[in-house]
Amino acid sequence: VGDSICMGVGASSPAPLQTACVDRLATLRGMPVVWHTVAETGADVRQLRKLLLRSEEGRGFDIAVVFCGVNDGKQILRGRLPSAFRRDLSDLCK
Repeated sequence: VGDSICMGVGASSPAPLQTACVDRLATLRGMPVVWHTVAETGADVRQLRKLLLRSEEGRGFDIAVVFCGVNDGKQILRGRLPSAFRRDLSDLCK
C-alpha cells in the first residue's frame, strides 16, 4: 500500500521495492509469495486508506507493507499537524 514510491515512479525497473520484498519473503517462508500493489501517485495516508477499503486486494492479506509519508509531509505546509499523520497511519493499519 503506498504512493508513487510504491508504484516505482522514477525507478529504473518496475516496482523494485516489491520485487525485493517478495524475493526475501519467499526465501524466509520457503514458499511462493503473491504480491498485490494498491497505490496512487500523490496519495497521502487518508487517501491510501480509502483506496485500500475500495480495493479487492484490501479485503484479505497476511502481511501489509506500507510506503507513505512524503505526501503527508507536504500536508504540514498546509497546516496539517504530525499528530494527524500519526492518527491517520494508525487508522490505515487497523
